[in-house]
Amino acid sequence: VDSLGVLLRSTQVEQATSRKTPIRELLRRLGRTSKGPPLPSKQATKETEVEPVDREPQTHESLVEQKPSQLETIRISTARLDSILLQAEEMVSAKLAASQRITDLRGIGAAFGTWKKEWTKIQAVVRTIQQSLERNGQHNGSKRNQQTTRLIEFLEWNNTFVKSMEGQLSLLTRTAEQDRRLLAGMVDDLLNDMKRVLMLPFSSVLEIFPKLVRDLSRNQAKQVELLIQGGEIEVDRRILEEMKDPLIHLVRNCIDHGIEKPEERKRQKKSPQGTVRIAISQKNGSRVEILISDDGAGIDLVRVKSAALKLGTVSQAEAERLGDKETLSLVFQPELSTSPIITDISGRGLGLAIVQEKVEKLGGGVSLATQPDRGTTLRIDLPLTLARFRGILVLVEDHLFVLPTSLIQCVARVKAEEIKTVGNRETIRLHGQALSLVRLKDVLDLSRTSGSNHSKEAVQLLVLGSAENRIAFLVDEIIGEQEVLVKGLGKQLSRVRNIAGATILGAGRVVPILNVPDLLKSAVKIVAAPSRVATEIDQGQTARKSVLIVEDSITARTLLKNILEAAGYSVKAAVDGVDALTALKSESVDLVVSDVEMPRMDGFELTA
Repeated sequence: VDSLGVLLRSTQVEQATSRKTPIRELLRRLGRTSKGPPLPSKQATKETEVEPVDREPQTHESLVEQKPSQLETIRISTARLDSILLQAEEMVSAKLAASQRITDLRGIGAAFGTWKKEWTKIQAVVRTIQQSLERNGQHNGSKRNQQTTRLIEFLEWNNTFVKSMEGQLSLLTRTAEQDRRLLAGMVDDLLNDMKRVLMLPFSSVLEIFPKLVRDLSRNQAKQVELLIQGGEIEVDRRILEEMKDPLIHLVRNCIDHGIEKPEERKRQKKSPQGTVRIAISQKNGSRVEILISDDGAGIDLVRVKSAALKLGTVSQAEAERLGDKETLSLVFQPELSTSPIITDISGRGLGLAIVQEKVEKLGGGVSLATQPDRGTTLRIDLPLTLARFRGILVLVEDHLFVLPTSLIQCVARVKAEEIKTVGNRETIRLHGQALSLVRLKDVLDLSRTSGSNHSKEAVQLLVLGSAENRIAFLVDEIIGEQEVLVKGLGKQLSRVRNIAGATILGAGRVVPILNVPDLLKSAVKIVAAPSRVATEIDQGQTARKSVLIVEDSITARTLLKNILEAAGYSVKAAVDGVDALTALKSESVDLVVSDVEMPRMDGFELTA
């Protein structure tokens, strides 16, 4: 294959002068190789003896038969396809907005129901007054009786008019519901078709791996066999592009750190040839699992702990308390490497840290398992597509958040008295298992705006994580499940702790999407930390955050000041960079919002 690549890259002149001798030598080597296992037929043997370069080219008719019709295929740039997909994904917002309009119309219909009840209560009184006027003779009555009669007539007309409006609203609601169903079907079909267009099989990324494994194992004098399963499973092309480098990192690690030399494997009564396995399987309709494993030496936890101590990641006292599971998780720390020397393959301490960062950025998770002299298995869980997913909408301290449904083990409503404290840590028993309990508002550092959850008879929680790594998160309210369109936070906020992105609800409200792996890490720190008892008085006495606005335009300065003060911030203003610098020297603020072009000192100078 390498020789064919050289021939394809060379010019016709180079081929004419230098191709015959290498090709003949290559044919002799292929001939010797072909004498090993028997060939399928004599005809196949004869074909191998013929020099490929001297063969007559296929006829035009046979080539036409093999090529697909030009009417069936078309070549189009991936940039255009990505643009079309992004526009198609935006249609989800229209579908969500249509659902919100239906909800609004039903709310108005419910208001008419309230009006009906009130009218029913007073209708008997109106009828009694009307009968009384008729008995007393309204035409010969006083002016007051005439006004009362007009009022009753208006009430009767108003009743008829409101009923007519209610009928029109009911018709409009049914029509809007039909339009929503039609739009939802069209959007779903469009997105599914576009998703299929941009989905590629895993084999398109893994086709380079056999040669990669062969070259790496040969360079290290090792014998390694690569097994690939599930390469036909299709995933979003954007996910495949992001995962290509992490998978190369992992395969390199398997060969360099995992698989032993043949003589070492023989001493351990293993096969001289090691095995690296890549297995892809679809967990459900929305997620895929990748297993990368080897049958090598496994991860030496003593060396991992020693490397972490040398790096300063853990102290000596912490290292002595660490169990095997906690020690194994240290391999995902940046700059940690058990390789004694830096080579082209390993020793930089970046491989697994990069893998974890990439996978979590894509909304997935990574777990690792190892056995001494048995090998190592790394499990990667990924979504099939990036754009949209089903999410649970939760309310925490008057803030809305979305968590991916696929990463939630369960949701539950439990009695407040079921929350127990064990060693200054809150726990709850769910499905026969004791789980650590943390408040989502504490993990997200949200200030308290409502009453404590302890005052409620029942509380709502979500269980995140997998297997024994499960943690229950307490929330104020679980609102429901809905389809979510993921929006990035932009280059200015490329990495925000605990936040994976944002989405826009049908009502137009922007809601953060929580990063579940980050939440679990933050929750572990809170669970491990000493319990903090905070009273309502302490919460009320928390100082307001202060903001300094640096803006030379009085209009923009006043507008920003009003917006931030309305949001509860303490706001100060400066007319330019020099004024702001003077203010910053005299008092401290939490945030500076600065213009760029200003007299005396611009925003860049101020920032510097």
